[in-house]
Amino acid sequence: MRATILAALLLLPTATLADPVRVNALKHSCESLRRIVEDNGVAIIRYPSRNKPGLTLYDRYISSVSSCGNRQMVETMSIPAADTDSCRMRHCVPSDCDPGEPFCF
Repeated sequence: MRATILAALLLLPTATLADPVRVNALKHSCESLRRIVEDNGVAIIRYPSRNKPGLTLYDRYISSVSSCGNRQMVETMSIPAADTDSCRMRHCVPSDCDPGEPFCF
């Protein structure tokens, strides 16, 4: 019994630190991108820059605020997808609050 519990505890960090899914935005519809993020909790999505041709951008998109770190908050931004130029997705950004403020984590 102890060996089983110990083995489970040793495997736990590996499961939580798994690499996020990586996706090319232009190969998926907006709804498909949202479903991928929702199903996996987190996904790295690549997409072309609107301002600099040939430049590929990427970010970590999330399904909930619990995927953000300390002193981060959720922001929604638009990225291109196969079916639209403006797919609204959530990602973490640094919080502007002062650590001494209530509700600043």
